[in-house]
Amino acid sequence: MILQLFLFAALAWFLLRLVASPRDPGLWAVVACIALQLLSLPEVITWGFRLVGDLPAASTIKLLVNLGLNVSRYALMLFFLLSTGGSRGRARVEGLVLLAVCAGMTVSVLCLPANLRATAYPLSGSLPHDMNLPGLAPFYLLGGGYAAYACTVTARWALRYAGESSPRGRLGFRVSAIGLAGTTFVAVTRSVVTIIRWTRHPGAGDWLLAKLVDPLVSPAKDLFIIGVCYVGFAARYTALRLWLRRRHAFTALEPLWQRLHAIFPSDQLDPARSSFPLQLGHRYWRRVIEIRDGLVQLGPHLIDAGYDPARPAHEQITAITTAMQRQADGRTPDSQGTVVVAAPTTADVDDDVDQLVRLSRALSSAT
Repeated sequence: MILQLFLFAALAWFLLRLVASPRDPGLWAVVACIALQLLSLPEVITWGFRLVGDLPAASTIKLLVNLGLNVSRYALMLFFLLSTGGSRGRARVEGLVLLAVCAGMTVSVLCLPANLRATAYPLSGSLPHDMNLPGLAPFYLLGGGYAAYACTVTARWALRYAGESSPRGRLGFRVSAIGLAGTTFVAVTRSVVTIIRWTRHPGAGDWLLAKLVDPLVSPAKDLFIIGVCYVGFAARYTALRLWLRRRHAFTALEPLWQRLHAIFPSDQLDPARSSFPLQLGHRYWRRVIEIRDGLVQLGPHLIDAGYDPARPAHEQITAITTAMQRQADGRTPDSQGTVVVAAPTTADVDDDVDQLVRLSRALSSAT
């Protein structure tokens, strides 16, 4: 139940992100990975078949579960390949490997006589005690081998990606890598036990699987999903902080922008592409640029009004309002030069906006 809740929450979260960024191929890969992990749960497959009719043979359900997991792992590999600038050739090669593994597993199931398939593949996730039936061992070896390979590769990529991410994202990628490493350990151990049982040692490794390996399956998946969700939440948290900061500045700049827009209406840039509240970036930078353009054009009148560039702009509201009034009255300035108003103290663009915000608040308080 915990795993299902994690998968549903993760899928819902990344679907919301996909709505905001529908052209992000890496995001599509993550959504496909989590959706297939969810759809590959035996409980979900069983529930789906019950909606449309009778349940198929256990071997069919087992095959669908494993094929879904294989494709989900390939989707995860695609995410890292697309996010790290990997070649499309590598993606095609990995796709061919996936097709070969899935085809081999399908053939392995079909090799077993139909009358034996119903009981040969347990849906509990445990390994069959006797691996001497036709196709049984190859099915598990192909699935385990591909799981070990895909999870090892993606765990390495996750750790490499963690080194290039923010501190919050780094933790999420490392947690995901631990979960993937746990899945690799499970897959390798099960493959070894499968080989031993295939050599006519039925039931070998029961204690190892029951006490050490099988209990790791769900925690490893949970860690992977938690890590992926944490990366997404960390990125959204950073984006939310930036959005709140810009929204606050956007609102605070309105008094100054309105005054300048009234006297320099031709400075208005192209309209915002969207008025949706969350789509703030275009309107935010548009307002900052229009304010800067207006202050530059107001420069000659500011000189005539006695504006001193050496003093903070928010302490010279009288000179600024006088210059605005002169421009509104259509007066021709006596000076030809210009001055820098509310100049930032550093090269940081946020410092520039902070200076404009301070000036806007002072102007609002004085009027």
